[in-house]
Amino acid sequence: MTTLFLFMISIGGHTYAISYPPALEHKWTSKSFKAVDMFGPYSNESGYTTVNYYQKPNSSNNSILVYNSQGKKIYEKENDASLGSVSQVLANKNGIIINSQKGLKKINLKGKVEWFNKNLLNGGIFTTDNGDLFFSDQSRKKIDKINPKNGKVLWTYKLNTKNEINNLEINPKNGNFYFVTNNDLYVMNNKKLMWKVTAPKGNGIQEIILSPNGTVAIEMYDKNGYYLKVYSNKGKLTWQNKSKDFYVRNAMFNKNDDFCMIDGDNKVIWFNPKGKIISSFTLNENNYYSPEIFSVTNGLTIYINYFQRDSNFQSTYYIRKFNKNGKVLAQSKTKDFDFNTYPSGVYSLTHKNGAFQFKYYKLK
Repeated sequence: MTTLFLFMISIGGHTYAISYPPALEHKWTSKSFKAVDMFGPYSNESGYTTVNYYQKPNSSNNSILVYNSQGKKIYEKENDASLGSVSQVLANKNGIIINSQKGLKKINLKGKVEWFNKNLLNGGIFTTDNGDLFFSDQSRKKIDKINPKNGKVLWTYKLNTKNEINNLEINPKNGNFYFVTNNDLYVMNNKKLMWKVTAPKGNGIQEIILSPNGTVAIEMYDKNGYYLKVYSNKGKLTWQNKSKDFYVRNAMFNKNDDFCMIDGDNKVIWFNPKGKIISSFTLNENNYYSPEIFSVTNGLTIYINYFQRDSNFQSTYYIRKFNKNGKVLAQSKTKDFDFNTYPSGVYSLTHKNGAFQFKYYKLK
């Protein structure tokens, strides 16, 4: 829903209604489809939307839907026995790449198979803005660069570490890969280790947050709590905050490298690119459950997704837009499934009579 929402507050015994304009603008709605369970909808960098699902109780997760940026369904395949269980589907104007337990497969937008590499199993796929395609094995220590035209491996990079990889991410803009262990961050590009950060003895790495420009924020911890270090795209420490218990619940960079985070006390803090605090405010209602920043702007506005529960434990999901000082600028809500949120748009999902349907919205 994106209708005007009234929020009731009480001051001095009087009740007032605060009206907020919608945070979302509806763009398109999918047709309903029968499924017992589904994964997605996922927003691709190209503007395409993908869904994979179980069509029947005894079927595999091998049914696929793909929509273009206008919401037109451009591909549908139910119970594709050639795939086995599907883990990822990526789509753009050049075709659809499907990652399944039987291999990595590319089809064109009409469904014709272009290639099928059955040696690339049980891993993850990554793409860059310029169309590069990569595959990681299950250990996430090996990266294969794949020729997107024929599915052949162009080169392989193996990370030399005995430590388990907790997280593997890519920056789609510059093609950097970020390997995260409990104690180290390794940054690789084009088969070359670019730089590395190792946590001091007795410290560890909790998580990383990537900027579109290649800047990396690393949340570290020691026996006294959490702290933050921010590195340039060349591995130089640019600023840090070593406040005790500086726990990062969730954070994002904008395109100017301003950094916004929510801490463990639901406090929202903005930092400039040199680490100076620009502003802060607290989400001070008692019923902000699981707040998450999912989009930030160069104008220092943020979009936060959270939910509330009533006395019957029924959940209502909200999206709020705030300025840098905590003023609510807009709000939308739904009582259906939780919003699927992305930096440029949002999906809401309904499930009735064994059928799923979703709506796509742009941020306002």
